[in-house]
Amino acid sequence: MIGTGIGILALVAIVAVVLLSGCVKEKTNLPASFFPTQKESAPVYMDALLSDKPEELVVDDNGCLRAGGYLLIWPYGFSLTDIDGVITVVDNTGKPVVNVGDKIEVSGGECAGCTSEDIAKISTQLPNDRCSGPYWIVGNEIIRVPVSVEPTKEMVEKIIFYENGKQQVVNLKSEDGKGIAGLLTRKLHELNLQARCVFGEEDIQEIKQNDRVIELIFKIPTDITISQWVEPEERYHIPVDEKGYRILKSVKTALFILEDRQDRGLEAHILIAHTHVGDLPVVGYSCWAIKQEDSQELDKSWIKEINKMLKR
Repeated sequence: MIGTGIGILALVAIVAVVLLSGCVKEKTNLPASFFPTQKESAPVYMDALLSDKPEELVVDDNGCLRAGGYLLIWPYGFSLTDIDGVITVVDNTGKPVVNVGDKIEVSGGECAGCTSEDIAKISTQLPNDRCSGPYWIVGNEIIRVPVSVEPTKEMVEKIIFYENGKQQVVNLKSEDGKGIAGLLTRKLHELNLQARCVFGEEDIQEIKQNDRVIELIFKIPTDITISQWVEPEERYHIPVDEKGYRILKSVKTALFILEDRQDRGLEAHILIAHTHVGDLPVVGYSCWAIKQEDSQELDKSWIKEINKMLKR
């Protein structure tokens, strides 16, 4: 659902159970001086998307933090801080989530038709004369989308689907092909968990022969900024962008595991082949995944989306 509103009664039913009391942490000297949060941690979240495209996180003239025109009501425990001169939203553990100026994708739900009384049940900071609606109640998916990556059509050379020892080349000019290419490259940017596994070429051929996988091949080795934030003291040996997010260097191939039929525990993992790390050639694939926010579970939703586009 894109920008889906929710009825007042349904909204009140949700927030009455999970939103009781709240607090906000903010620095008054930050340009964004108003940062509304939800009253309490929610056991369930609304899952509409704020927009069908990434929206820039901005501070308006009144010091209100917005995306896509919405005033964002952030999850309980989130706060605003300054990291090396960058206005940054951090979660309840102090981990950076997104920065002002980032392009972001945000789940949650619009507070459609909310009265002042309705919105006051969601956040103790609202309503506010300076920062008015429309309001977006932020869910548990907040994704920073790197903007420095060239368009998908310029990046991808070929996509190949493997099943039962057979392979099928995906037509990148078809609507489904374009959709698959966009989804796979987007998921590469969402990688945030490195697993402790490394595979050689012989292993990869065995995986292609026995498992259900889809392979993305870039035209040229490509640097990809992912969603894993690196602690400052670790950055001396890990490539990062200017905001501290890890860069996977010289990526040539990515192998997405749709179904692990050899019981290796690889379902929803993404195997990455680099051509070089620094000046050294690399032989083998590193192992990555996307960990869900506020959970130890892996994101497997993209598998269903791929299967739907493959009509499987």
